[in-house]
Amino acid sequence: MSVGKRDIWPKVMDLSNRSLQAASGLNLARGDNWSSTVMVFLHLGNERLDSVMRLLRRGSYDSSVILVRSLFELALNLAFIRLDVAIRLPEYLRHGGIPLSEEEAGELKRRSEDSQTKVKDMVPGRSWRQ
Repeated sequence: MSVGKRDIWPKVMDLSNRSLQAASGLNLARGDNWSSTVMVFLHLGNERLDSVMRLLRRGSYDSSVILVRSLFELALNLAFIRLDVAIRLPEYLRHGGIPLSEEEAGELKRRSEDSQTKVKDMVPGRSWRQ
């Protein structure tokens, strides 16, 4: 490892730890969907990064590649949404089953309590953007 890489690693770890602390246990309010989405993406990214580091320490390089791909997809999705937040964010959230209004939240609650509704009926079966 070169000197430059050794110098940056503690900074990366500190940023990762601080982001995890900031995103952990947040009670995200409905209405500020962009900020909440960014925080959720940061949290998911940090979880994946932590998992990648653990796998690499164990020498599980092939498994870590899957999580690195997932990190890339998170970043790509966030960058794509950011290009037109007003249109793309609601589309992304609705596709993921995230209610954007009290009416949608009520409908989701009713569907989840319905004994006939299966999880596969509530989880999207295709990517949100093709």
